[in-house]
Amino acid sequence: MDMTLQLIIDEGGYSTADRIGVLLFMRKMSQAALARALGFSPAGVTRRMHGDTWSLAETRRVAEILDSTVAFIAGETDDPTRPGMLKSEESVDEKTPAADATGVSDDWCAPRDSNPRPSDP
Repeated sequence: MDMTLQLIIDEGGYSTADRIGVLLFMRKMSQAALARALGFSPAGVTRRMHGDTWSLAETRRVAEILDSTVAFIAGETDDPTRPGMLKSEESVDEKTPAADATGVSDDWCAPRDSNPRPSDP
């Protein structure tokens, strides 16, 4: 696990939305891309990230898309990786759900918006 991620998680007290935010950051994926993958409007994801609750079915789908586990998102574990999902040298060309959701391969991601106050509602 990345040392930065370990420090963030060790602080404790993080919500489901905070943990999903960490996974989005790790995957270099936007909330809009997550919304598309879930079939939600961007506003629907934004509402959930700012207070509305995620259903268990939605949490399972988010975990799948972000290559993680429900246990990590729920705060039951600090390990964001799914068993059997760690890439070996031989499986580098495989597409992950995050790559499928964003439409880009694993070896390239679009740069994140540097705007600290995005205009998305």
